[in-house]
Amino acid sequence: RYLTSPVIIENQREVDFVAKKKMQKITNLLPYLGGKKYRPLCQMAEKYQKGTIISKEAIPLQALTNRAMQNLFISIIDLVRYFNVNACADGPIQLICEEVADALDTANRETALFHALEVPNDDVKLAVVRCLETVPLDQFSADEIWQIIRMLSSYKNLGA
Repeated sequence: RYLTSPVIIENQREVDFVAKKKMQKITNLLPYLGGKKYRPLCQMAEKYQKGTIISKEAIPLQALTNRAMQNLFISIIDLVRYFNVNACADGPIQLICEEVADALDTANRETALFHALEVPNDDVKLAVVRCLETVPLDQFSADEIWQIIRMLSSYKNLGA
């Protein structure tokens, strides 16, 4: 149980349903990580700090140096990681986190995370790796595993 209020305890099923619906909307954040919501995000960021729009196009992820946007990427990735971790942990929110993690998987979580790896910032890359290590193996498709292998094979020194 989340709270000890008698009203919440009496209506636990309804509370769970509302909480699940609200939390599953987190999948709407994934397209900001280089997907279809990335360009509108760049347009908004351009109002506050120049350099995210070039010739009316969003800056490629490989050239994204806007620190505010990098921090936003890290925050989204850390939120995804939170649900992955708590989906596997015993506790009062495990079931909700499990459902959210499943919804994130259905919404192509790994693809969004792979996009974020293109950002030239070690903190973003570290957030992605930490998040990927919390994804249950059964939620990786064969294509996603091959994509990881291809990415790893392109590095000469993984320890650098």
